[in-house]
Amino acid sequence: MKRCYLILSVMVLVGLLGTSVRCAAAQETQPVVHAVLFYSPTCGHCQYVITQVLPPLYEKYGAQLQIVGFDVTQPQGQAMFVAALERFGVQKPSVPFLVIDNITLIGSQEIPEQFPKLVDTYLNLGGAPWPQIPGLQEMLVSADQTTTAQAPTPPEVQPAAAKPVPAVIAVEPQQVDWR
Repeated sequence: MKRCYLILSVMVLVGLLGTSVRCAAAQETQPVVHAVLFYSPTCGHCQYVITQVLPPLYEKYGAQLQIVGFDVTQPQGQAMFVAALERFGVQKPSVPFLVIDNITLIGSQEIPEQFPKLVDTYLNLGGAPWPQIPGLQEMLVSADQTTTAQAPTPPEVQPAAAKPVPAVIAVEPQQVDWR
């Protein structure tokens, strides 16, 4: 009987230690959800998503939510927008247009209704990589090298089309001047 208690105690202890190790590892490498937002600075629906929908999500998720924004009124932003539309087979282009993984959300109704749930879902699944938009990875690498070369800490957050490369709008979205 004592042996059963000893075995049971060891099993519980091993289980608890395993859970602690898994929890510590999870805290060290938290999942991240990546998304791309296409917007126009003159679009009221875009302004609503940018100023009303995204800030509470940034507050809730912090660095676990990373969004790259592209101003479609700028040549580089327009080129990425066209590449995304073609990649995902969207026939009626409209902004705001948000891409998370292989899911596209369009408008100031669809984005607020679905994006928060998708962020939760993807975080529970271990995160979401950057969407597979042609040219996006190269721009992200270029942006990373630019911010590393300039070495600001933390990097200044700007809308994508204000610079030749996109910037991640994640940590301090209130610093972004969307005019």
